[in-house]
Amino acid sequence: WMEIPQNCQDALVRGIQQIGSANVDLKPSHSFAHGARINSAANTITVFLCKELSHTVLKDCETSKRAVFYSTLFSHEAYQVKGNVTKIEPLSEEDRYASQEYCEKFIQATTEMGEPPENTRKIFGRAADTAITIELEQIFDQTPGPNAGKPIS
Repeated sequence: WMEIPQNCQDALVRGIQQIGSANVDLKPSHSFAHGARINSAANTITVFLCKELSHTVLKDCETSKRAVFYSTLFSHEAYQVKGNVTKIEPLSEEDRYASQEYCEKFIQATTEMGEPPENTRKIFGRAADTAITIELEQIFDQTPGPNAGKPIS
């Protein structure tokens, strides 16, 4: 069972999120995520995706049953999660709402930094509809500095 420090949990659910997997030939795939939810009791993270933008990642997660999730805050604090995919399913109503809220905050933050909102909306303006649940195997600190690449638990 993994004890996840609160600052890491916050970064995982609030950061710029990406998910990756690989096919049987180890060719990697990648997609932006539209939010995430941690279930500490179940030792899982559920990642919200827009199927339309994530076909390859979803297919690779179904076949390889492995996924990597990254989240970076604007401060450069970053974490990487590795684990087994335990479930791929339609997004619940609660997760759909959380995803929409995440995307709206992301668009607002990038707009405040000078990015035209229409650019960010090309990806984050689309509704998430699929959830990938990953059993937490290991979390790595990816923040640049002396702890980069080290497991946090």
